[in-house]
Amino acid sequence: MNRVQKEIVNQSGVCLSWGMDFKENPIKRIWSLISIVVTIAKMNFRKFLQYRLANVSGFLVNVFWFVVEANIMIALFSSRGQTFNYTVVQAVTYVGLAEALLMVSGISGALGEVDLDGDIRSGQFIVDLIRPVDYFVYILSLELGRVVYYLFFRAVPLLAVLFIFFDWAPPTSIWTIFLFIFSVLGGIIITNCLHFSALVLGFWLNSSRGILEVVNVMAMLFSGLLLPIAFFPEWLAKIVVYLPFAGQFYIPISIFLGNEPRAMRLLAVEMGWIVVAITLARILFRMAMKKISVQGG
Repeated sequence: MNRVQKEIVNQSGVCLSWGMDFKENPIKRIWSLISIVVTIAKMNFRKFLQYRLANVSGFLVNVFWFVVEANIMIALFSSRGQTFNYTVVQAVTYVGLAEALLMVSGISGALGEVDLDGDIRSGQFIVDLIRPVDYFVYILSLELGRVVYYLFFRAVPLLAVLFIFFDWAPPTSIWTIFLFIFSVLGGIIITNCLHFSALVLGFWLNSSRGILEVVNVMAMLFSGLLLPIAFFPEWLAKIVVYLPFAGQFYIPISIFLGNEPRAMRLLAVEMGWIVVAITLARILFRMAMKKISVQGG
């Protein structure tokens, strides 16, 4: 057999099929993989499109908190001038970008919002496992659809609010924008790998929810979402800035603002954490698959 027909069936019953020739050249194989990723991402994007009212209400909540945080920063800086190497305009821009990236980053719902805990208990995980695509790639493809959705329907409108109603600090160059986007993507990868690792621990525990909550709380505190890490006590900031969570908000936004002298070093650290996070996720998943095999699953 020189050609194997493979199918993906999504939860709504829509069937997508393609052929994959194991002797085809690498370019065709890469193109086939890209086609699969895009197809899965589109399916998840369409799923999120069904919840327009939920997104509108979520957007209004984000706008509310951004306005509150922006006015707190304005009040804080009005009597102190420049604080922690931030001007009031940079501080307002920081909270605006953080709020815009909140849903895109995945800190409140990564992995395409798949309920891996529930899928393991129900057996749906086994169905996903036999799909003709690596499960890790499948999950990240779903996440791609989620990220694109929230980019257009949450981040862009929030940035419009920032740009229209507040003074903001623009990036200094095109290169800065490129590094900002690169760092944001790196933060998304780190977030998803940490969530995936926490959820995979559900194979050994009754539930991975507790571990996931710990990861989420640490991310909320140490990512720079609630407060720029530069505002932390000096001894704590020196530690937190090198944790993987800093790549979720603080590093990309600091690159955008251009007020972090260690930005390139921190970006290099973030790239290192990406390698560590992906490696950890793959190792834990491989161990989990061996556990399934031992149990006869």
